[in-house]
Amino acid sequence: MNSSLIAFFRSLQRRGFAARLRALGCEVLAVDRSADGFEADVRHVAQDLDASDFASQIGVGSYDLVTAIEVIEHVESPTGFFRNVGRLLTTGGIAVITTLNVDSLPARTKFLITGKIRTMDEFGEPTHISPIFWDLLQRQFLPRAGLLAGRPSLPA
Repeated sequence: MNSSLIAFFRSLQRRGFAARLRALGCEVLAVDRSADGFEADVRHVAQDLDASDFASQIGVGSYDLVTAIEVIEHVESPTGFFRNVGRLLTTGGIAVITTLNVDSLPARTKFLITGKIRTMDEFGEPTHISPIFWDLLQRQFLPRAGLLAGRPSLPA
């Protein structure tokens, strides 16, 4: 396994995730808003992920895999972020993006009772600014960015 990889991730994933991918033989470029606290022994660049064309700074069409682990809820424009992710991918490349589950029963119950989104209220992380709902992800964000949602599968 020696695919090109760009890993977007927050501080909790900074040390382990990038280092594990590198140990698997991946070429890893880690990208975050700041180098502060970055500890993994992989190449790292600081990049404003709210910039409308951050893909041009990192490498358009250069990556087989882009991961964004718990990142998208921190950006101002999820659609703009998805567009940039799509531009980073090679033809046939894959993006793996995770986010907080604001569609869960506890999250919906909290919203029904309090009118507040779980993990994005006054007790949550103050940089959580963009909730990603599954319905809007499929109907709005991905189509506007020119991307398709896939279903995870394992080789037979």
